[in-house]
Amino acid sequence: TTPNEARYFVGYVGWRPGELKSEIDRGLWSVLDADVEVIFRKDTDGMWEDLLQASRRIRAAAPAALQGASLSY
Repeated sequence: TTPNEARYFVGYVGWRPGELKSEIDRGLWSVLDADVEVIFRKDTDGMWEDLLQASRRIRAAAPAALQGASLSY
């Protein structure tokens, strides 16, 4: 892999034990299944929007208990 074929992410985020699970359970994060088409797509323009749209479709089909949960952007 050359530098032009890799994606680099910079930053750090951390949680105390159980904190991330608690945030996911409260609906503050959306967890999506891995999609090889998204992961390896060459043109990443619009990728974030596509992922948010997928998350919204899943939430629209979710039980009523999750309907009021908010997304973390």
